[in-house]
Amino acid sequence: MNTSPAGRDRDRSNKKLAELARIFYLLGTDCKKNIDIIVAQTCEVFGAACSLYNRIDDKNKSLVVWSSHNPPPDLDDSFDPEGHICWEATIKGSYQPVILPDIKETEYYTSDPYVQKYNLNAYLGHPVKCRNQVIGSLCMVDTRSRKFSRDDVNCIKTLAAALSLEEERLALEQETREEKERYQTLIENANDAIYIIQDGLVKFANPKTATISGY
Repeated sequence: MNTSPAGRDRDRSNKKLAELARIFYLLGTDCKKNIDIIVAQTCEVFGAACSLYNRIDDKNKSLVVWSSHNPPPDLDDSFDPEGHICWEATIKGSYQPVILPDIKETEYYTSDPYVQKYNLNAYLGHPVKCRNQVIGSLCMVDTRSRKFSRDDVNCIKTLAAALSLEEERLALEQETREEKERYQTLIENANDAIYIIQDGLVKFANPKTATISGY
């Protein structure tokens, strides 16, 4: 064990790297499950009271709790973003981490209704992007004031980047699914016979093929 300040810093950095590696090892092919894993592990890694992934709902102009770990039982799933830290500081701000070791010393102590309601004292968050646009924020909150190290900041940044990758994959999956549905609709409603024959067998035929062929 290193006893010098530089040695202790290296030990902490190595520990954070090991924790991140453990988290990424848990991820699989299901994007939504991966998002839940990342959010849950954010809480565990920081030893926080709660972790949240809040996402913008452009249609309803609100923030939606997309995923959470250990939230208060009466936490709303959707809320007006005005005044909330995740909206004012994280999402509306530049693509930078938001570090609040003592929320009572900031304007959010009065502007964010959840701060006093749940006795929140510390916040560390980072925007989450998809297609180069901020769509939400990953954050951890705590009921005690606490200092955040450079490793802590790098850790939340890495976890937010992992969420961004999962959001990119979700968007691609949605596009692929919609494109497949469009092609399927076109083929099924086509006025021409469309069929696939492979190895002498009909592998696919649209309804018009049966109408024209009588089979």
